[in-house]
Amino acid sequence: MNVDPDVDTVFEVGGQDSKFISLEKGVIVDFTMNKACAAGTGSFLEEQAEKLEINIKKEFEQIAFSSDSPADLGDRCTVFMESAL
Repeated sequence: MNVDPDVDTVFEVGGQDSKFISLEKGVIVDFTMNKACAAGTGSFLEEQAEKLEINIKKEFEQIAFSSDSPADLGDRCTVFMESAL
């Protein structure tokens, strides 16, 4: 795996779980996975992007980071998150 040396944090949101990885000079120094139910988080984000007609690869990040009032989804199960949207 090639990692930009300036990168010190990686968030991986998958279909089964989510991970936080902390790096120093390309070496993993800390790693943690979600503790609460977040099964399907990646699929959930894809479904929401599709409902909103947003390209998850090209637009999703930009829209999320530029939001004046981002959705607070917490660390709940995606079944409950969907009802909050």
